[in-house]
This record gives sequence, structure tokens and C-alpha cells, in this order.
Amino acid sequence: MPIVIRDFCINQQHQHSQEVNRLELLIIGRLTYYKGHALKLKSLAKLPDELDVYLSVIGDGELRHELQAFTVELGLENKV
Repeated sequence: MPIVIRDFCINQQHQHSQEVNRLELLIIGRLTYYKGHALKLKSLAKLPDELDVYLSVIGDGELRHELQAFTVELGLENKV
């Protein structure tokens, strides 16, 4: 069942009453060509800097080193 991002509230109240505008995305799976991880990274790179969006990737596979290098190439080291 797909998860629709717009169904989630991005603005949440932090436990110290500070407003948090952060969206954390999670990918779990093998790092293979057919899963489209490079496209996800490209999409993340196109988001405006004002959006505080982070991506966590849990998994391993034959594209791990390529995707790590691509993350650096896109300047996403601090977001992935």
C-alpha cells in the first residue's frame, strides 16, 4: 500500500515547544538499478533549500558505492 506524503503534517511541535519544519524520508531495500534510487536522489536534489528534507537509506546492494558517490556529486551529503 503506497504512502501519500501529503497525508502527513510536516509542521509538528517539538517537545520543547519549538516549531520543527523537517521531513524525514526512509527507504528500506536492496540498492539495485530497478528500484530507482538514483531518481530519488535526483528528486531530492531538486527540492528548494528552504525545505528541510532528509533521506535515510537502509539496505545494501551492488549500487551502494555508486549511489554514495552520486550523493556526493549532487551535494546531498548532509541530507542523505
